[in-house]
Amino acid sequence: MHRVLFSAIALAAASIVNASFSTQEQDAVMAYWAAPGRYTVTAPPNVEKTGPWQVRLTSQGSLWLWNYNRARGLGKVAPTQDAKAQTAGQRAWDRWIEAKVEADRWQAALGAANANEKALGR
Repeated sequence: MHRVLFSAIALAAASIVNASFSTQEQDAVMAYWAAPGRYTVTAPPNVEKTGPWQVRLTSQGSLWLWNYNRARGLGKVAPTQDAKAQTAGQRAWDRWIEAKVEADRWQAALGAANANEKALGR
């Protein structure tokens, strides 16, 4: 599973690589993250209580939001910060995007709850 996730991350990274990095530098970074044991997937710490299934943003969704923020001139936004809209049009889009993300999270939470019910047997 982590190889698939690594491949998705690598593809996302490849789409945003700055031309200032040489092929040799890019290869070195890819080799670093491809090393055995470099990246591991583990269950959440409270898996026995809450179950293994949790709602998370997909790598595709994260990349889409990053590209959206970059397109509106916000550059890199820390994951702990909200990218603030700069125009009325952006505020309207932000409301729509937030509603869509919340609806998607709600649906994913229902799926996770059902899967956790089966996994935990309760």
